[in-house]
Amino acid sequence: MKWILFFLVVTVSVKAQVVADFSLPNAADGKTVHLRDYLKYAGVVVIFVSYDCPYDKYYMDRIVTIAETYNGRFPVLLINSNSDEVHAGELLKNHLLQQKITIPYLLDKNQVELKTFNARKTPECFVLKNTGQKFTVVYRGAIDDSPQSADDVREAYLTDAIENVLAGQRIEVAEHRPPGCSIR
Repeated sequence: MKWILFFLVVTVSVKAQVVADFSLPNAADGKTVHLRDYLKYAGVVVIFVSYDCPYDKYYMDRIVTIAETYNGRFPVLLINSNSDEVHAGELLKNHLLQQKITIPYLLDKNQVELKTFNARKTPECFVLKNTGQKFTVVYRGAIDDSPQSADDVREAYLTDAIENVLAGQRIEVAEHRPPGCSIR
């Protein structure tokens, strides 16, 4: 009986989630971004963010660095699903300009992608692996082990996951609990 229970737990925990194509407007320019536009890459990083959460502010420089490091190889998409922020229009656009954020900053006004990914916090990241014309979640959770200080990072979960996908290797720990603010 113990072996059956162990097998069921292991089977459930390694089942990968396939993500359907989505279309969301980019807050910076209003253009629609489709997930399918990224099928030429080995994978994509999706990070749920907010411009109001202190944790997002702690992490934004690290997110931008990751996006720049993997530019052209493993794109990063930001999704804001906070109901009171996605309607901010010009305020949000100005925030992106002031912070010099050039990463696609997508607005999930109806919180459809929030529900699809079952995101709970900001920033919470998802590494999607291209598995033959569809994307599968292979990692979800924290960006690293030091929310408040980039200098204290010992384990870079997100970049490790990206590197594993690029190298064709298995991700040993597919989830780390994300710190941050609850999505409203």
